[in-house]
Amino acid sequence: MKIKLFFTIGLTLILSGSISWSQITTFDYTGSMQTYTVPPGVTEIQIECWGAQGGASGICGGALDFDGGHGGYAIGNLTVTPGEDLYIFVGENPEGNPMGYAAGGFNGGGDSQTYGGPGGGASDVRQGGSTLDDRVIVAGGGGGGNNGCPDHGDGGDGGGLSGVDGVAFYGFDPGEGGTQVAGGAGYGGAGSGSFGQGGHGISYHMGGGGGGWYGGGGAYASGSGGGSSYIDGVTDGETTVGVREGHGQVIIEVLCTPITVTVSDDVICLGESFTLEGSGLGTISWDGGVENGVPFTPATSGVFTYTASSDDGGDCVYALDIEVIALPVVVATADETEICLGESVILSGSGADTYSWDMGVTDGVAFEPGVGTEIYTVTGTDAGTGCENTDEIEVI
Repeated sequence: MKIKLFFTIGLTLILSGSISWSQITTFDYTGSMQTYTVPPGVTEIQIECWGAQGGASGICGGALDFDGGHGGYAIGNLTVTPGEDLYIFVGENPEGNPMGYAAGGFNGGGDSQTYGGPGGGASDVRQGGSTLDDRVIVAGGGGGGNNGCPDHGDGGDGGGLSGVDGVAFYGFDPGEGGTQVAGGAGYGGAGSGSFGQGGHGISYHMGGGGGGWYGGGGAYASGSGGGSSYIDGVTDGETTVGVREGHGQVIIEVLCTPITVTVSDDVICLGESFTLEGSGLGTISWDGGVENGVPFTPATSGVFTYTASSDDGGDCVYALDIEVIALPVVVATADETEICLGESVILSGSGADTYSWDMGVTDGVAFEPGVGTEIYTVTGTDAGTGCENTDEIEVI
């Protein structure tokens, strides 16, 4: 038995994807890490990533040429756990600076200097952590172009499993695209790409490589390389070279329909029952001895996970925890259990926080029983959980 003191479950809990989240979630560029929490019951998602375009290069006289390589595209499916967090990084299409330094795009784009364009940032999703090693899918960013007097070449597109080399118009070597195992080589003194980072243009007339699984190389007086994409962390993965203008983007789509589950109580005291009722495209069944829509009484205390499944493959698998709280061990005591008429007795309870006796008895307060044998019952309640238990004592 129990008294509900602190539970907020006076109302029926309805756990439904349709009331709190969308089947499709879009992440645009923000300049910082974003988080996606897997909805209840969802075990597989589809991820689409677009890397960012490389930044504009500078033209003599101060104008900009928007000649950065286009961002790559990657798509794949990912197995997930309901409630886990995925970390989203959306690449930036950086601003160029015709006559000076320009920072590379967020998430791995390489920096540039006068006339060179900065590299575009990659877009990726990370699982189990937020480091570069935790990436499960990546779309490479485009490399920065290179201009001046005259145009020296466009940036290479982001991957593909390999980024595209930059373009060279006047005999200078372009930056190479990143691959699955190494960053693209940089030329003319510009930096090479590395894991997650495009090569930097460190001085005059140098552009930056695109970010990616491995970044593209920077270049002097020619286009820089695009970053590579990555799909080894997902299933059914595919990549496409050079499809994105502007900032990158990430779209996550749930691949099954979440089951709607009604829960009568997700925290109960031992001896009480709860009811789970799921609905979806198909007929719902539960494990652990639970029948859909039928009250169930656990035999022991603890935290138990119950999983719902459907006979329709379009429904997600759904799992939730029910906490069953052990009852307090209540003990009834008396200072004397056999007395003479006119004498008093004190009854006390232990093992809980508060106590209530029957027959008008107050816990710990002396009273005079009548002639005969009486059985007194105390109910003890745990203040933290609201769970209660009873004990009896006989006084003659």
